[in-house]
Amino acid sequence: MVAMKVLVVNDNEAQAEGLAELLCLAGFDSIHALTGIDGLRLAEENSVDAVLLDLNLPDMHGREVC
Repeated sequence: MVAMKVLVVNDNEAQAEGLAELLCLAGFDSIHALTGIDGLRLAEENSVDAVLLDLNLPDMHGREVC
């Protein structure tokens, strides 16, 4: 069985890394980004199944990323 890939987009690095690690421990394949632009790039480069997205990002609003 292939693990679901989750993209975490959060400008707080500790929160982004912590959540990504918790997801890995729960059996998910996770990656994270600290900005909306990086989140969009990672979403395009990787086949992600879900995105956990912060709305208040430094470069753009989370709704714009959506």
